[in-house]
Amino acid sequence: MDTPSRASDLPTSSGGLAEPRVVVAHREHLWFLLAEALQLEHMIMCQYLFAEFSLKDGVADGLTPEQAAAVDRWRKTIRGIAIEEMLHIALVSNLLAAIGAAPGLGRPNFPQRSGYFPTDVQLDLLPFGEQALDHFLFLERPEGMDRRDAAEFIPTAAPRDAVDEHETLPRGQEFETVGHLYRGIAGGLRALSARLGERALFVGSPRAQATPELFGWPQLVAVTDLDSALAAVEEIIEQGEGAQGDWEKAHYGRFLSIRQEFDALRQADPSFEPARPVLAAFLRQPFDIRTPRPVITDPQARRVAELAGQAYELTIPVGEKDRLADVVASFHDEHRKTYGHGSAADPVDIVSIRVYARVVTADAAFDYESLSTAPQNGAHAPQASRKAYFGRDVGFIDTPVIPRGALSAAWRAGPLIVEEYDATCVVPPGARATLDAYGNIAIELGREI
Repeated sequence: MDTPSRASDLPTSSGGLAEPRVVVAHREHLWFLLAEALQLEHMIMCQYLFAEFSLKDGVADGLTPEQAAAVDRWRKTIRGIAIEEMLHIALVSNLLAAIGAAPGLGRPNFPQRSGYFPTDVQLDLLPFGEQALDHFLFLERPEGMDRRDAAEFIPTAAPRDAVDEHETLPRGQEFETVGHLYRGIAGGLRALSARLGERALFVGSPRAQATPELFGWPQLVAVTDLDSALAAVEEIIEQGEGAQGDWEKAHYGRFLSIRQEFDALRQADPSFEPARPVLAAFLRQPFDIRTPRPVITDPQARRVAELAGQAYELTIPVGEKDRLADVVASFHDEHRKTYGHGSAADPVDIVSIRVYARVVTADAAFDYESLSTAPQNGAHAPQASRKAYFGRDVGFIDTPVIPRGALSAAWRAGPLIVEEYDATCVVPPGARATLDAYGNIAIELGREI
């Protein structure tokens, strides 16, 4: 029997590797990279949870007391790292919302080999063991560290072509490590803030931010400007690879500690298997995976997997005279429409009830002045004017900045920037703006006063 390799035998030395530059020449580049980072964090988190769920449960699963204690420690460590990956998802979502983009949790199916992400970034669901730990260490390795991925992860696609900063449409770029990606994003945030100004870059509403107070998560950073954006990025880097090479308590260091303890227990007992022989299987062949994947055929296992995969809520409208049986029947009907199948014999869980009321009231008088001028979550007071770009023929010109409440029934000529707590409206030269009877901003183009 071969002796298992020790973690100290694995390539972990830092070689100061040259890494390609991440290009962020405009907002779309930044948007694309953050969206890719969100997908990557989501898929990495799923890998960790799959490995954790594969671990055996103590002596009842054939482990010795010493082995069971170690496995329990590993389970808690991996779960803690997965939870921090969830924090990374929230931080990247805050970054996206801060620049006016909408976070999305879509991701491709597993496994994803070379091609979807950069050449060396490959993802798969593996049970806990040597292959999984080496793969996790490769993904979490500090920037510039020379470390090979697990043996089954062999790059097969050519590297992505370098992005030119003059390209209009964004596309995928090469990055060697997760830290490399985020440092590129941080550099882009600095460059765009310097060139466009923070107010032009961070256009998202502060109310769209996930805050520490709202979620009870002290490490969560609400992103409203460059400093908070860089703090969010640094939080992700420090948790993953450590601050400036101090990786002992970061994800990389914690996985390395597990790998070393695993090797020691395997040397003491070569038959030691901390995980069950699990297999990542599907209900049907994934549409975006060419090679055949294991498919669940056992009827009961398929029903359980279907329910687990569809644990998201379906919203069912309830009429004034609907009985509970009517609501259940409506749910099963909606389930068949949404997922293509249903089972009327299965129980239905009512997760929440939302009550909507429609009433007739007298006309309300809104104080638009106070709405548009009151600072929201520490937002800056509006400027008297700032330069705005109105195309090649006009270029940059000083443009008055007014609160929404400064508009009235009388027309006001452009150019003009109308600001409020959650929106900015631009009135170009040659146009005019007013407030209609309902308080909406009305703009007529090609009309001067």
